[in-house]
Amino acid sequence: MESIFMVVPIVTLLMHSDQLANAHLVTKILGMGVVVRELNEGDGFMTTKMVETTMRRLMASEEGAEVRRKALRLRDSFRQAVVEDRTSHTAASPFSPSFLGLNSLV
Repeated sequence: MESIFMVVPIVTLLMHSDQLANAHLVTKILGMGVVVRELNEGDGFMTTKMVETTMRRLMASEEGAEVRRKALRLRDSFRQAVVEDRTSHTAASPFSPSFLGLNSLV
């Protein structure tokens, strides 16, 4: 969630458990991240070269530019949802607005 609000694309490193589902959400559904290595790719080891290549894809390619554009659009959608009288604002109103930082998000 913090990555979305701050428009930080996500690099996913799949190892086990729920990481596969989270990576799928971030990379395929939301489109605001890239995967270093798929679980069934190669010999199962992740190298520094794989991480470097992924970071270059994210930072210096059209694919990375598109990921950043999607992250920006998603952030804008999230910010609209917390505006007063919107769904997220209404749902959070029983909680402390200052604790949730709702005023600083809009």
